[in-house]
Amino acid sequence: FYENSALDFINQCLMKFPGCSFHLHINDLVPKETLLRLERLLGDESYKVKIHRYNFKHSKAGTCWLVNAMRYRAMWEHDGPETVCVCDIHDDIDLLAQQICMMLSCMDRLGRDIGMTHWESDDDECLSSVALPLRGHFHVDGGICLWKKGDGTARKMAREKGSFKNYCASIVHESTVIPRGI
Repeated sequence: FYENSALDFINQCLMKFPGCSFHLHINDLVPKETLLRLERLLGDESYKVKIHRYNFKHSKAGTCWLVNAMRYRAMWEHDGPETVCVCDIHDDIDLLAQQICMMLSCMDRLGRDIGMTHWESDDDECLSSVALPLRGHFHVDGGICLWKKGDGTARKMAREKGSFKNYCASIVHESTVIPRGI
């Protein structure tokens, strides 16, 4: 399912947003045959795809959320002028394009570098102390996250924190359960 979704998504994105590039984040639990097919199919220069493989063999509950978190690495560590978008490969491309345009317009109007969709958590407290600064308790995982060059404040803060992978590792090290919204 995800192999076909990834290929379909990339092809549709290239039609909607010509010239964009992609980062595909995959856990080593993906069957080796699927990974080899993706690497072969996406190896064509016209795709501009970088595949990131992760090997998470951790005994803590919630380890599956680490691959979800790793896709934000492309945003955190990007330092070019391009806007970076993190999204799900199985979302409707027409709706996604519409939402991206609406979010970018809102971000411009508000003077923001980062925009994200979020969901309200049922938990009373954030296990990793990173809940969004809104009324209630919210998290991002999935959905859409956009990071523009802007004035560089957000990217400067990310660089001061260091490597995204190391940042996530520190959260995992300090937690007994890896939180869904990491």
